[in-house]
Amino acid sequence: MESLKHSGKFSTRFARTLLGALLVVESICAQQTEDAPHSSPNSSKGMVLVSVVVLDRNGKPLSGLGPDSFTIIDNDIQQSVLELSERNGPAALGIVLDTSLSLRPVLREAESAVRNFLNLANPDNQAFLYTTATNGHASTELKGRAGTLRTNMSAPAATGKTALLDTIYRALEVMCAFGDERKALLLISDGLDNNSHHSVRDLMSLVRRSDVQIFAIAIDQRRAFDKTILSEQKSRGIWRLDEIAESGGGFSVPVRDAEAINAAVVKISDAIRAGYVLGYTPQQAALRGTWHSIQVRVGVPGSKVHARPGYFTP
Repeated sequence: MESLKHSGKFSTRFARTLLGALLVVESICAQQTEDAPHSSPNSSKGMVLVSVVVLDRNGKPLSGLGPDSFTIIDNDIQQSVLELSERNGPAALGIVLDTSLSLRPVLREAESAVRNFLNLANPDNQAFLYTTATNGHASTELKGRAGTLRTNMSAPAATGKTALLDTIYRALEVMCAFGDERKALLLISDGLDNNSHHSVRDLMSLVRRSDVQIFAIAIDQRRAFDKTILSEQKSRGIWRLDEIAESGGGFSVPVRDAEAINAAVVKISDAIRAGYVLGYTPQQAALRGTWHSIQVRVGVPGSKVHARPGYFTP
């Protein structure tokens, strides 16, 4: 894809081109939802595929595990792991970088973290970068290959209110157009939102329907001198990012200072590359559109498993 630089103000021609492209993506996603409103993106010819990340007690990815190391519970029934593969990272990457005024103190470090994330990725991966804006429709920064994004990325400016939910929603819609490729989305934000049209419920519904693994770097800017209402808003933002990431089969890394942002990017990049895909065929029949709750366990003491909490029967 051709790279596109964001200049802060779109030309009329560019705006029309971007709007047309986004409408095409939206129509694709809408058609998929209409044709199969409850279909599971994790299912392949009757087999359920689950992306899994396993971390040890020190938060480091665990690799080299075999099928016997995993236990899958689908709707309270234990399943047999029929296939297991270790991944070498996703084929498509998305990044949502919060550039609202609340992130101004750490924006330079956040930009550096994005560059580092792209540097650690395969340079030929499909990738895109969205920056939050007052209007989520005008937040496209770059599209192309990971190596191209890293080279052409311009320094973002902190401005405006935050349409974070809208921007994440649109990023997931765009990623659905990547088809069956493995996909991962990185969020860098404080979780605050004051200008989105989509609700948390809207976004969580899309997260559950998508096959995108989601990770977040949660910028925790709570301070002892914050007023109670502000402290509560910041706490909700951190919790919201954690909920989105966990529901997307990934995890959130909270950071309290700018220097920790790059370390969080390395942790997430390592986890993405060291992930597993487990395949199993549910023993029980289910009606189309039925929600299946999943639990994935690993027989390694002190380890922690990150996987999607469930899927809809296709």
